[in-house]
Amino acid sequence: MTSKPLVFCLDKSNNSNLKQCLYNFTTRFFTDGKYLIKSIIVNAKTEFLPVALVLTGDYHSIKDIITDARSHSMKSFIFCQNSNRQTYESLMKDSTDQIIGIFTLIEDLKDALDDILLKPIAERQLIRLITNNLESYLWYEFLKQTALKIDTVSPKQTIDIPNINRQIEFDPYLTLYTLRSTIRELNQQTSAHKKIIYGTVIKRDIIDMLQLNINNLIAFNSFVHLQGQNRTLDAHHQALQCCSRRYNEVSVIFELELADQPIFKIIRVFHSTNDKNLWIVQLVGTHECVKVSKQFSHTKLTTTSLSQWKQPEILFGQILIAMNEIDKAYSYFFDIIINRYDQLSKIYTTIHQLWMQEKKYTEVIDLIATEFQQIKPNNTLNKNTNKNKDEFTYLESEFDSTWETPIALQDEKKINELLTPISYQVDHVLFKPKTTNPPPTRSSSSSSSRRRCTLL
Repeated sequence: MTSKPLVFCLDKSNNSNLKQCLYNFTTRFFTDGKYLIKSIIVNAKTEFLPVALVLTGDYHSIKDIITDARSHSMKSFIFCQNSNRQTYESLMKDSTDQIIGIFTLIEDLKDALDDILLKPIAERQLIRLITNNLESYLWYEFLKQTALKIDTVSPKQTIDIPNINRQIEFDPYLTLYTLRSTIRELNQQTSAHKKIIYGTVIKRDIIDMLQLNINNLIAFNSFVHLQGQNRTLDAHHQALQCCSRRYNEVSVIFELELADQPIFKIIRVFHSTNDKNLWIVQLVGTHECVKVSKQFSHTKLTTTSLSQWKQPEILFGQILIAMNEIDKAYSYFFDIIINRYDQLSKIYTTIHQLWMQEKKYTEVIDLIATEFQQIKPNNTLNKNTNKNKDEFTYLESEFDSTWETPIALQDEKKINELLTPISYQVDHVLFKPKTTNPPPTRSSSSSSSRRRCTLL
């Protein structure tokens, strides 16, 4: 059994939440910085050095440890829950390689510890580029629409938007399922303000990508229009105080004009004149690509067999496979669906072998769907059927309204050429082919790369 990484923690306040945050590690707690340094010296003789230091407390105690040469080989995480983070910013200037970040939220500290010391986790996926990646956007929207059709009990507790956003940004696919009820309610909310200023922290390389995509389109994975500020000063505070900043991250303010729109065009990306570590990204809301997205979803809704829409839980996993997100599909079917329904455990051994050893994903889905059909109550099926009819009526009324022509896709022929191969891919997954005719000419390598939902 692999031992847990050793972490030394300076904690004069005996913070119980901090102890819970470190349960994945072998941890030694200290209330005296000098004793912590002495322990590093003693442990060095036994070659049992800590891999990281978690430091809380006053500025001078932390500075004494950071500037001690014997701590330079260890990654340091500064936690200042009850203090102003700007007090510690000066430490970052001279120790950017040693200090991973300054954290004000216990959740951010835990994410960073797991990310850096244990195993890599998905990068934050706050935004997605659309203009040159429309196919991925359509797949994701179709997956979201399917998730919202899966019945669930509405949450009784108050919706915690920051927590919802954090989960979507780290794992947008499975979060659509696990938080589908909350997301359904959030989708119906719109901001009363047309201009929203949202402060956060992102990777430095994403700033470069935003600069290269001036006049192109992006969408947000999270509900920034419900979490933003109305004043630049408040957003500045949000960016600097409420989010952690590691050495490879920068604070950023997104200024969103027409913030009630689903898609945004990048107008400007520039440095703040008052803070070299703060970037400003100006965006304007637009309807571009929305009509294409709705048309794609509507086509799939009207062409998919009724029996499949009676099992949107199964369809959700099928779409993940169509997106070439095989690992996510495995997590969905085996870690979520089968664990939720005990009746499916009897086929676990068979389908696991088919999936892992033989890669026969279609056979696995057929077996799960057959068993699942016996589990799902008939009243739920009838409710879904009525819900689909209402949604068709709603979609048709939207198509009759006036839509802006997508600037990046003004040529109707290009739209049709784009939708045709996408529709084929979905149909190939949703329906068993009736003939053995080969699919349209597309190389397997290009198909895989174009089907994968690539995010920032």
